[in-house]
Amino acid sequence: MQKGIAVGKDRWRALGADWRPGDPRQFAVWAALVAPRGRQLAWQILKDPMLAEDALQEALLQAWRKLDQLRHPAASGAWFGRIVLKCCNRLLRQSMLLLETEAADRRPQPDEQMLRGDLRRRLQEAAGSLPVREREIYQLIMLEGLSQEEAAAQTGLSVDFIKNSMRRIRQRLRRMLPAPGAEMACLLAA
Repeated sequence: MQKGIAVGKDRWRALGADWRPGDPRQFAVWAALVAPRGRQLAWQILKDPMLAEDALQEALLQAWRKLDQLRHPAASGAWFGRIVLKCCNRLLRQSMLLLETEAADRRPQPDEQMLRGDLRRRLQEAAGSLPVREREIYQLIMLEGLSQEEAAAQTGLSVDFIKNSMRRIRQRLRRMLPAPGAEMACLLAA
């Protein structure tokens, strides 16, 4: 067992000596070193081997895309763990939405349906009056379901800018649509 740990440390040292972000062979070696811990973390969070494998694959893809942010591979365990955690949280949110959708399959009363339709129509009209950049961000996140990170990558804007824009968009829509009740809160939540 001690020998396996020493080999691992030697591999980290060898990899760190000439680390070049963007080198696919080095990334493959790095991924082989961090994947077991990433898989274990994903399994602990998701409790499902298939979802854990999905989260690991998504995390490795995101790590490859963000590799330029990694300065030293020996310090990458926590960095990659955070990426795995975010991927797991996204999968959990998606599965919770699916469960909520399945639970809400009951047919709404006609007046509830009309109210929801009216609120959605008013929300779409209000979103249409947003400035072009904010409307694009709103559509990517709220209508297409992209994460803030994915929207930032697609638009070429920073994640912080996207987060601040979504805060401003929600505030603006709340001012434009002063509708009491939980329906509007649900439509503007995210």
